[in-house]
Amino acid sequence: YEGKRPPALSPLASGKKGEEVAWGSTGKNARYLAKLVRALSRMSARDRQLLFLAAQKMVRG
Repeated sequence: YEGKRPPALSPLASGKKGEEVAWGSTGKNARYLAKLVRALSRMSARDRQLLFLAAQKMVRG
């Protein structure tokens, strides 16, 4: 880092709990998110587009 002061700590490093910590950054949700990221990275761009389009249609009804 540059300057006289160190950068601010992330919520995880500062020991914040509950809603102050981002979803998917710890525990079961982090494992799920990591699996999702791996699965999406293996898909072709066209397949990802199709998946996201289907999800959008499901959300909108």
